[in-house]
Amino acid sequence: MQSMPSHNVGGTGTSMSFGLQKDIRDGIPVLRISGAVMELNIAQFSRALRTTAQQSPTAIVLDLTDTEYLDSQAVGILVFFHSTLQSDGQRLVIVNRNPHANSYMRNLFKTTGLSKVLPVLASFDYDTVNATTTAPKGHCSPGGYLCQ
Repeated sequence: MQSMPSHNVGGTGTSMSFGLQKDIRDGIPVLRISGAVMELNIAQFSRALRTTAQQSPTAIVLDLTDTEYLDSQAVGILVFFHSTLQSDGQRLVIVNRNPHANSYMRNLFKTTGLSKVLPVLASFDYDTVNATTTAPKGHCSPGGYLCQ
C-alpha cells in the first residue's frame, strides 16, 4: 500500500487533515481519502486520480469512508473524472462504508444527485466494481449501492 502524507489543514489541532493512500485490491486500484479535500490539497487529489487513470485500469475505486469534507472543486473533479473515465471505457466507483444515514458523504451525494450518476457502494466487492452497468435509478443492487 502506498501512503501519502497527511496534511493538517489550518493552524489548530482540531482542524481537518488530508490523507491519501493508494492500494491495489483484486487488481483494481483503490484510492483511500481521509480528512478534507479542498483548495489546499486539490492538486494532490486530482494528480492521484490522473496518474491512476493513466495506468488504464478497468475501474478506479475511490474510498471516501474516512472523508470528512469535499469542497466544490473536489466534487467537480469527481464529475470530470467520472465522465473522462467513462468515455475511455473505464469506471470511477465510490465506496462509502459509513453506515450512518446522516453521514456527510451520504448527504452530499444525495443532495447533489451524484449518487444517481456515480456508482456508490457500501463496500468493496470485486464483482460489483467490475459490473458493466450501474444500478438503475431508485434500485439498490445486492452489491450495496447507496441509492435512496
